[in-house]
Amino acid sequence: MNQHDRDRYRRNFEQYIYVIEFTSGVVKVGRTNTPQKRLAKHARTAQSHGVTISRSWFSTPHTGYGKNEMALIAFCAERWDISGGREYFGAADYEEIVQYANTLPMIALTEADIDKQAEHLAARSPKAHLLPQLWAQMKAAEITRESDAEFGRSDSDPLLEDIAPGFEHMEDVTADGLVAHHAAEALVNHRLRLKLNPHFDSRDWKKALAAATHHYGVALLLHEIQEYAGVHIADVIARKLWFAWNETDDDECTNDLEAWLTESDIDPSILTKMADVSHARLSDFKTLTRERLSPAEQSGEAK
Repeated sequence: MNQHDRDRYRRNFEQYIYVIEFTSGVVKVGRTNTPQKRLAKHARTAQSHGVTISRSWFSTPHTGYGKNEMALIAFCAERWDISGGREYFGAADYEEIVQYANTLPMIALTEADIDKQAEHLAARSPKAHLLPQLWAQMKAAEITRESDAEFGRSDSDPLLEDIAPGFEHMEDVTADGLVAHHAAEALVNHRLRLKLNPHFDSRDWKKALAAATHHYGVALLLHEIQEYAGVHIADVIARKLWFAWNETDDDECTNDLEAWLTESDIDPSILTKMADVSHARLSDFKTLTRERLSPAEQSGEAK
């Protein structure tokens, strides 16, 4: 294994613990495998609340980061009040926390350790598909795009696929790429929903809401998996998602969903009956609507 691959795998097996102090006096502790991104994220969040970061400390990357994070949280919780979340502490002593954090065991993996862990990870068999057919179903729920001319769009205007393209082949899929693609889709539909009137544009508003929620959810989950489980794990899951969206058939979808529900002690047959009742009601409504229309309206000829 070359050094580049070792560094990539190291991010999966090691993380940093950190302490961040805000100008409000609140101190945040936690863990991450991307310290610069995490610091920038907290800086943006702080700015939105009218404060800034005054000091920050990050450990070296190490194993056992989960236990160290819990020890750090417990240390703070015994001394200061929680402020806005279990990892935030008001009027906490930043230097005392950093001093304690430096006493925690921080063991880095050797190159031989990384090679062994990587071989073990590669040998693990992949689990069943994660979200079968969700992509196709949600694509059908998105707002139908009208012609470019009706929107006044010119050939020089950028398309979403040019800004944040999807993937045509599974081997090219990355978590970063899917996060960007779904974040772009989510923002477009979110902005569209804000411009629509939920009373006068009810159908389009609901479709935009469904699409924005779906794309935001996928982007959020992949982003958090990348943050907490590492780049390699996130990329593996991203490829599984892509495969499920593009290759899973109806039978596989049914089998996976029923298996997951059974694992959670939920009887799938109950949900099947709910779907049957909903379908019957919808069919009755359509029948009633057709009966109220004239023959010309039913054939679509009425103006």
